[in-house]
This record gives sequence, C-alpha cells and structure tokens, in this order.
Amino acid sequence: MRSKHYFIFLLGGMISVSSIANEQSSEQLILIAQAADTRDSGASEPQSVPSGKWISNGEHLGKWWKKRARKFATLPPEWLYHLEGEYSLSGETGNTEETYHKGKLTLSLRKGLVNSNTSFTLEDQEQGEGSEVRTKEKMILDEFVYIELWEKIDLSGDLQWYTYNKRYIEDRYSAFAGLYFTFFDLPDYTLKLGTFYGYTTISYMNDEIAKKNPELSFPDYSSDTLYIKPKFIWSVNDKLTFTLGGGYWRYLKDSDFFNWKLNFDLDYQLTKHVSIFGSYDVEYESSEIDQKLQGSEKRDAEFNVGIRINY
Repeated sequence: MRSKHYFIFLLGGMISVSSIANEQSSEQLILIAQAADTRDSGASEPQSVPSGKWISNGEHLGKWWKKRARKFATLPPEWLYHLEGEYSLSGETGNTEETYHKGKLTLSLRKGLVNSNTSFTLEDQEQGEGSEVRTKEKMILDEFVYIELWEKIDLSGDLQWYTYNKRYIEDRYSAFAGLYFTFFDLPDYTLKLGTFYGYTTISYMNDEIAKKNPELSFPDYSSDTLYIKPKFIWSVNDKLTFTLGGGYWRYLKDSDFFNWKLNFDLDYQLTKHVSIFGSYDVEYESSEIDQKLQGSEKRDAEFNVGIRINY
C-alpha cells in the first residue's frame, strides 16, 4: 500500500510541477513559439481567442490535441483541455463464454509549449465454463508530459502503473525520461517516436500463484528499463481516423525479460462530440512467470467495438 501511495504522490507532483512551471514561463513560451512558427511556412493562421477565460476546450483551434503547439502561429494564453471517454464491449460464445468490458478516460492539457496527457484504463473480463466463473481485471494509469523545446524534438517524462491478474502482476510501476521525436506532422499524417530510459519495479500476486503451484513464489523485481513509444495518426478524411500506437519495454537486469504492445484503432466521427470505433490490441510479455508457471500465456489479443465521447 505504501508503494501505491508513493506512486500516486509522484504522479500528482509531476502534474503540479509542470503546472507551476507553466504559469511562471507561459509568456516566454508563447513568444518562443510565435517566433519559431513565424518562420515556418506550414504554420496555421493566427486564431481568435475568447477573452476573459483562463481555461478553454480550444474549440476555435480545431483538434489541437492532435497537433503540435508549434504548428499554431499564435498560442492562446489560457489553459487548453480536452476530455475523452470511451467504452467498448465484445463477447464470444461456444465452449467458453467471455464478455469484455473496457473503459478509458483521457485528459489532455496544454499551456504554451507544455503538454500533459493523463489516461486511465479499466478492463473487466468474465470468463465462464459451466458453473465456473473467473473474473479478470486489468488497470493502467499513465501520465505523459512533454515540452516542445525544439521544432521537432520534445523533452518528455512518463509515469506508468499497471496491474493485471491474468499475468499475476500486482503492481508494475515505471518512471521514464527521454526525447520525443516528430518525424513529420502533416495535415493528414503524423509520425512520432519516443525513446526513454527509466526504472521499473514489479510485485506479483503470490497468493494466486500458490493456488496453481504451491511451490512457486516470485520476489519483487526491479530493473533499469529502456522504453520505446511509437505513434502514427492518419486522418483519412474529416470523419475517419486511423491510429497506430504501442510500446516496447526492455528490462536490462535480465535481458530476456521484455514486453510490447500494439494498438490498431479506426475511429469514425458521428457528431461533433460522439464517434464509434473498432480497435485491435495485442500484448506480449516475456517474464520469469512465463518461464516457470505452467499455463501462463505470453500473448493477449482482443478486438473491441465501442463509442467515444469527446469534449
């Protein structure tokens, strides 16, 4: 419990520090961005800014959360926020019955050249075979902060928390710092890649593991970690968007241990604030549990169809 409180404290501190730094240097950041983008032929025309507001959803800027702040010739002085919630449900029937409920909430903030993306994902699965029903839960909390110091290079930090009882992971905490590169940022295409170095600690559900094999118990694991974060966005047209995201984690203490995930997402906008989507998620993990615990699965894949609400 103490480690959970410590991680939440770090997460809140990271947001607070970036907010304070933002307030103190927002005017300087705006001047830097204006000077840089005045020389950029691809910069957008200056946009009108509502007066008397300290925070705005940036509706007058379009989908600003999908664009770099430096793409705008004039940066608004107020905070920008974007809130996105999604829910998806899928199921299978046959020899086994599975129902997947997945929800995700994402808050994007921007002030000047400083950006913050906070997301929380909750996935609940009920798998039944006859009278036996097993509940599987996965939760992910991610706080990603980046400062657009240069035209296509950002200074970034990432805090992550992950728990998943199917993999017997009680808590996995990770903290990273590194650079976030934008290879191209066109009206229809965006390609980014982050490279990070950090530290990861993992604790396991040994009580649950003992139910499968009483002779097995796994101590907490800690390691320096390399993290790669790719992202590709293709705006097919005004309503249809394809996004490819994911990540790769390599644990340096034992070079055989790693995990990666890929997400393919197709989103169709129905109204100004509502869209439907289909996504395919793949996760793969190589760890000590996979090597020693019989029946442990390394690969997870799922297809989701759901609804998104943007504000």
